[in-house]
Amino acid sequence: MEFYNCPNDLKGLGIRTLTSEACGLAMRVLCDLDEDGIELWEKFTRSKVVSEPWNEGKGSIMIPNSMFQDLWIFGQVLKGRRYVFLGDHVWMDQWKKETYRIGDSEETVMSPNETWKPRACAVDSEEEMARIREAIASNGFYIRRFFTKSKHPGTGIDNQHAMSGRIE
Repeated sequence: MEFYNCPNDLKGLGIRTLTSEACGLAMRVLCDLDEDGIELWEKFTRSKVVSEPWNEGKGSIMIPNSMFQDLWIFGQVLKGRRYVFLGDHVWMDQWKKETYRIGDSEETVMSPNETWKPRACAVDSEEEMARIREAIASNGFYIRRFFTKSKHPGTGIDNQHAMSGRIE
């Protein structure tokens, strides 16, 4: 079982994060890619990596922060993982009272419960999936979305266009 928690989790897929200081808008992270990372990026985006590596690797790209989790999920599906999904927790009480002490006074405020952010998971065995289903039943955990390759004829990662028969 593997989990996506942060961009560094893409290292096993050939994408190594370097720095977010390279982006003047602080919305992209400079990454070095090895052969596996280049293959993953090119299949995911349907575009070529053309820049030279910044440090080590075969090429470098700037990846928006919002793409890392999707890229990890795509990589897990390409690796042939049996179950790849996003999970989350359900909270019955979305708000809680908290009391803060500031000097001699106390202040009670309503604040949101700390929630476990959506987490991408990749599971290979039915035993691991059974453990997750048990957590679903007991902890308010739920699966938001499963990811799998299309089962339509003539498809792989990309679906075949119904009218033209093209795959792009």
